[in-house]
Amino acid sequence: MEPYRHILAAIDLSPYSLAVLRRGLILRDAYQARLTVLHVVEYVFPLDMDYVLPPIDRVEAELMEEGHKKVEALLKEAGMEGIPAEVVASPTPWEAIVEEGKRQGADLLVLASHGHRGIRALIGTTLDRVLHHACCDILVVRAKD
Repeated sequence: MEPYRHILAAIDLSPYSLAVLRRGLILRDAYQARLTVLHVVEYVFPLDMDYVLPPIDRVEAELMEEGHKKVEALLKEAGMEGIPAEVVASPTPWEAIVEEGKRQGADLLVLASHGHRGIRALIGTTLDRVLHHACCDILVVRAKD
């Protein structure tokens, strides 16, 4: 088994994100690997078009700017300033995680597990989809409730 060279820690800014960041940092140090943090800003436009929507590129830019601020605040809270962080906007976070993993040449994705009930359990979670589509190893950090 080859040591990991690039670890991509995908966070959603939930309370579980700190556990993902900490695990990513431990693995980075253990493997002397590069660690990149990824946050996907999910956007969904309503189908009801009774009102005028702003241009999608402006909405994406605003969402990404807000996402960057939140990620930087979380990294500061975790004592991890200086760790490279990427923020991307997508209507499908799982696809963005898989694509960013490929684009960046990550050989390990780190994500949190989440307990979903109801409709989310029926249609599948972001984690489920990443597990089935990623082309590298995945570490699932057990989220403690």
